[in-house]
Amino acid sequence: MQRGWSNGFQALPDVCTNLSEFYSQYHKNKKQWDAVFAWLAQTDLQTIPAGKHQIQDTELFASVEDGVNDPLEKRGPESHYHHIDLQYVVKGTERFALLNHDTSYPNKAYKPDIIGYSYDASKAMFIDSTPERFFLFFPSDWHIAKYKLIRKIKI
Repeated sequence: MQRGWSNGFQALPDVCTNLSEFYSQYHKNKKQWDAVFAWLAQTDLQTIPAGKHQIQDTELFASVEDGVNDPLEKRGPESHYHHIDLQYVVKGTERFALLNHDTSYPNKAYKPDIIGYSYDASKAMFIDSTPERFFLFFPSDWHIAKYKLIRKIKI
């Protein structure tokens, strides 16, 4: 993938990213994606205060979080019908999981914009995120986040 989309943001999409879907979504919403990557490139992500931050000229916001994550058994898997999660760990390592669709199923009523799942952990794909990579979770990416967190930016 060429880096014309990155607007100076140095991290790359993780290898688990659906690059075809990223390409499609980028071209459907280029102005918003460009604003997101410019914000990531131009913001001092090490010192920005925790909390929600509006991304200029968009309806998007970044949720900046500091903290320690729970063990896997305390984290809930999720997906979103109407938005895409871009998750980026600024320092340290955070572990993510992608659920196997054949062994997972919804276990909660849909709440805008999230649904939970039951899953077989032995069939999930676990990936460690570092500052060199970011994650894009599309609606079809049933995922678990927030364990082993040090500092993360979520858009």
